Amino acid sequence: MVSSAHATVLLSPTTTTPVVGLEDQYNFGIDATIPGGTFNSQAFSDNSGGPGQTFTTPATGNFTLGAFSFKGAATGSSNVGGFAAGTTWGIRVSSVTGGALAPILTVTGIPSPATLAGDEWLTWTFSGADLLTLQPSKLYAVDVFSSAGYYGFDAAVDPNSYAGGVAFNSTSAARSFNNTSIQDRGYDRTFAADLTVVPEPAAATLLVAGLGLLGMRRRR
Repeated sequence: MVSSAHATVLLSPTTTTPVVGLEDQYNFGIDATIPGGTFNSQAFSDNSGGPGQTFTTPATGNFTLGAFSFKGAATGSSNVGGFAAGTTWGIRVSSVTGGALAPILTVTGIPSPATLAGDEWLTWTFSGADLLTLQPSKLYAVDVFSSAGYYGFDAAVDPNSYAGGVAFNSTSAARSFNNTSIQDRGYDRTFAADLTVVPEPAAATLLVAGLGLLGMRRRR
């Protein structure tokens, strides 16, 4: 497992829904009432066991996880507060086996945006040593927390909104990743996992060879 303090993970807010491709995993449903009901103890970045979502990679090829996004609840300002200078975020990426997390990347100390409206898409973008290669047809999980304040993430109540995973909270203490047990919530968070196919070695070799030939032709 890789563990680091902010390293090369960038957190950015946007009001634009992520553009998704064929390999990406996502759920854009937003019909949960947040704040409200049971979601108050399951959707917020200061909950015991921060909010998370599992997802399944496609069946063919390995994939690079370039970014992961959660959407803030549509209630906006009523579901965000308490953020101050120096607030940071943590994100954990895990594989999932038998209802338990096996962390493969844990990053803390990611600077929070200075101002949050509460209904944005929050996107964690990975680069450098924090870029992960995920295996095909495998269940993975992402969960997050904030070091201060609270931020509520949206969800779709229908458990079939995204067939390849489920919303969860771990049994960790608030604002920590100190436990790996999953509490299945029976619905899906509003999320997007940005996946890019890793080229097969043969394809990469052909690409390099082709670029080499192109360079030779240009020199002539």
